[in-house]
Amino acid sequence: VYASQGFDPYALLIDRMDAHGGWIASASDLLRFVGSIDGSPNRPQIINAGTRATMVTPSAATGGGNYAKGWIVNSAGTYWHNGDLPGTASIMIRGVNGWSIAFLTNSRPNTDTGIARVNADLDQLGWDIIRDIPDWPSTDLF
Repeated sequence: VYASQGFDPYALLIDRMDAHGGWIASASDLLRFVGSIDGSPNRPQIINAGTRATMVTPSAATGGGNYAKGWIVNSAGTYWHNGDLPGTASIMIRGVNGWSIAFLTNSRPNTDTGIARVNADLDQLGWDIIRDIPDWPSTDLF
């Protein structure tokens, strides 16, 4: 169980956070957003290919490593962003395999180790679900 260990999440001033955790969206909204920036030829895009390439390319300006412009990117090309505040955890992933995943939860631990664990658990859960469902619709559900 991921508990918030006594912190009152309702004390947070979400409307003052802007881009720092102030997004209000459903998991479906997050998937629609990812679908509008992923370069898919089957869906209208809100950014062009050059902007997308910049967005998912790590650089010295973002500290190097695997962090790009708002996205963590692995060597295969999968990119994701996770977020959490006391009482919440979320992740959205765009896999190099074409799958996208979004989870929103109403709980999370208050330690760095616990937060890393819940992020890893959500990531793994998404890939387990994709792997274990044998028949997916052939049409775009968005």
